[in-house]
Amino acid sequence: MTQIAAYLASVFSSGLVLQIMLSFASDGTGETMSETFYFPIVLAVVAIYTSIPSLVFAAICERKAIRHPAAYLAFSTLLAFVAFPLQFQSLEPDILLMALYVTPAGFVAGLVYWHIAGRYSGEESERLRKQIEVFD
Repeated sequence: MTQIAAYLASVFSSGLVLQIMLSFASDGTGETMSETFYFPIVLAVVAIYTSIPSLVFAAICERKAIRHPAAYLAFSTLLAFVAFPLQFQSLEPDILLMALYVTPAGFVAGLVYWHIAGRYSGEESERLRKQIEVFD
């Protein structure tokens, strides 16, 4: 349950950062709060493009008890950079430049997820293993 809450918090925080970064990229003024209508759309897009890769990564981290924040930051930043060109199905220089604006959103998502759930990754399975060893 903690992983689901962490994922939702990371989607929300990365969506907020993404909206801010794209607002700066589009008009340069950063007037994001006047565009609050687009925020649910941004959240939906973030959730759609990140749900399956994030689920797989979280499962691997839980299984292998990966707790180092660098793993979460690297994964989410890379996912953000790769998901943007995939959405437009293009590797044109303008799309890659916009993908650089998206990477801070991935960084924030990884940091939020690690802070809520990642730093405790694998603790439950370790606890269960110890209980099984006691009974054996």
